[in-house]
Amino acid sequence: MNLLASSQMLSTLEMYLTEITDRQIEREGQKLDKRESGDTDLGPLTSDFAKRLWCAHSVIRSRAVQAMARSKEAVEDYEEKALEREYRRLDDLADICKEWVWHEVRQDIGEKAWAQQGVGLREGWIVVIPKEKQGPDIGKFFRAIGLPPPE
Repeated sequence: MNLLASSQMLSTLEMYLTEITDRQIEREGQKLDKRESGDTDLGPLTSDFAKRLWCAHSVIRSRAVQAMARSKEAVEDYEEKALEREYRRLDDLADICKEWVWHEVRQDIGEKAWAQQGVGLREGWIVVIPKEKQGPDIGKFFRAIGLPPPE
């Protein structure tokens, strides 16, 4: 990607970010998965910018899917190709938003969030280590084979 394309992408992202309302942020926070038994809470996500990025990611991903659907319905070949390019551009931008969200989570929650295999966002903008991402219980393993767990 060249500098002009990158600049255009950032301008597009800026447009999406400025259109996000507080109500959208609240709704997106409610649409996140509910906390599950076994999730380890790391704390609330307080970064408004990260929340806006997450909302922009959702909007952009939705528009990318719409562009791909329209490309399948296009009558003219040039229209289909243009919509496929639009899909790829929006899909890339959505990916950038999501990666940026996780960067912001690291800044907001701290490095403890990254000592584990992964983190997730739950309803109400709570950052968690999902149960399935937590490492194995080494102590339980040692006790099962009759040995004292390591300190």
